[in-house]
Amino acid sequence: METTQTLQFSERHFNEISGGEKQRVMLASAIAQEPEIMLLDEPTSALDLKYQIQILNILKRLNEQKNITLILAMHDLNLASRFCHRLILLQDGVIVRDGFPKDVLQKDVIEQVYGVEVELHTQGDGILVHPIKEL
Repeated sequence: METTQTLQFSERHFNEISGGEKQRVMLASAIAQEPEIMLLDEPTSALDLKYQIQILNILKRLNEQKNITLILAMHDLNLASRFCHRLILLQDGVIVRDGFPKDVLQKDVIEQVYGVEVELHTQGDGILVHPIKEL
């Protein structure tokens, strides 16, 4: 709970905390089990920006320091490109592209999969995807 900064919720009932707080507590519970692999579905949904970054930094540290394999389902391409070493882009359950973020997040591929015109910008560790308009 210290890792996810949720210790302050330890004396409260689960149904008394917000959705974002629940998500952080559930992550703390998963971490406490010391898994070798974690499969997370939208681990940053319902979280404020601060906690999205915090959770993804925690997950990145778990991967790097404890060698935990993390598989995340995410819709936020910007966060995925910044925090994930490898991306698998799916369309209708079929793999469209698999590889490093810079190789997966290509303008033509994103436009094909999402049906929107985009602009891409490299910034720091990630690629920023800016949707422009529907195609």
